[in-house]
Amino acid sequence: MRRAGPLAALLLLATAAFFWRPAPPRIDGEATFPVALDTAGRTTRRVVVRARTDAGAALVIPEGTRVSFPHGVPPAVSVAVVDHSPWILPEGVSPGPLVEFEPTGTRFEPGVFISLPNPTGLPEGTRCPLWGSDERLGGYLALGTATVSAEGVFESDGAIVRHFSTYFVELPFRVDTVGGNVVDDGTGAGIAGATVSVLGLSTTTGAGGEFLFDQLVPRTGWAVRLVVTAPIDGSAVTVTSADIIPPRTDVVIRVAEPA
Repeated sequence: MRRAGPLAALLLLATAAFFWRPAPPRIDGEATFPVALDTAGRTTRRVVVRARTDAGAALVIPEGTRVSFPHGVPPAVSVAVVDHSPWILPEGVSPGPLVEFEPTGTRFEPGVFISLPNPTGLPEGTRCPLWGSDERLGGYLALGTATVSAEGVFESDGAIVRHFSTYFVELPFRVDTVGGNVVDDGTGAGIAGATVSVLGLSTTTGAGGEFLFDQLVPRTGWAVRLVVTAPIDGSAVTVTSADIIPPRTDVVIRVAEPA
């Protein structure tokens, strides 16, 4: 038997690379729900599917929607938050949780509604870009927008999802500020050179005991505690503040001399 020459081997590798597709994300706790279709391929009733692990991830297929499943795939759908992206995320985008709607490649006419988690607790009415992956392009496309509902989750603005893939909401790069003064509890004078720390960040107070953090990234249940180490009468005294909800620039932390 003749062995393939170098040129044939290169052609084989090129062909394999052309048809390669990334492995789908690993899905934990996925649940599959059947979809009833009539003879024209349209849903016979409204279908609502929620992820097992996060109720904020959901799908609504209106009654009468035409559904085209991939060839040989049973008429059933699933929703799950996944642990990684099948494609490189867009540069400069801050993604929310990635949600996989399966089976990939399923198409809808005219479209379906989806909802996605709101991990940072953005308020009702907040509108953010909605992104979805497209295998034909090998990446993500901005499809439209999603808005935080009264239930506290992102809901697509209209039935704009026309095929199943991976979706996420682009979260705003919002930062909050916390600042104030560290003072001597006995005299009320500002303490210079005290170290103030929060969320892995540290700064040193100025001549009047002032400090400022202006790059704090908010999260759900947003409250922080400051840890202060200040020089008092030759000793280093460490105190922890009460909960502070940003933004605040009027925080006063009093440090008493050791007993």
